[in-house]
Amino acid sequence: NTAAPGLPLEGFNNANVLPGFILVQTSPLSSATNNSTFSSGSILPGLVLSNLTGAAPGLIVYGDGALFGGTKSVGTNWFEDTLVLTFAPGVTAVGTDVFTAASPGQTLPGNFMVNVYNGSTLLGSTTVSEAQGAFGFVGVSSTTPITSLTLLCTSPSVSTFADNIAFGSAGAPPVAAKVE
Repeated sequence: NTAAPGLPLEGFNNANVLPGFILVQTSPLSSATNNSTFSSGSILPGLVLSNLTGAAPGLIVYGDGALFGGTKSVGTNWFEDTLVLTFAPGVTAVGTDVFTAASPGQTLPGNFMVNVYNGSTLLGSTTVSEAQGAFGFVGVSSTTPITSLTLLCTSPSVSTFADNIAFGSAGAPPVAAKVE
């Protein structure tokens, strides 16, 4: 929020999943998704979530409540699968919480490989870590449009989740006026 304030935020609050429940979902999920979990338009336009392998059902949705600090989230249904966030049109800033878990409950410690793309061109990559019971955070900005971000938990080999995805065009930083 400090680096790119006011970006639209997808927190999956409109997901029809009860606290403590897990629902499997066909990949991809977008604003066009219309099923028993997400009604049409309940996911922000311009964001598509999918799993890289294409294995079905590719995604799962965790319910809110006591799980993970009372938040709903979307992740890969298969261990060792990559969660893909696609942005159309491309954006200049993305921020998201990431975590890993083998089942609902407390998050596991984990390391995530993060790749940022413009089309098929890799703009950059990094590794993000999270502690037991915590969330990791990925925040990137670029003057070149970001069209996708991939998240893979590399250790341990379990599902990768995202929540609170902020994305859009970040304004130029303010220019300090010189006073003489």
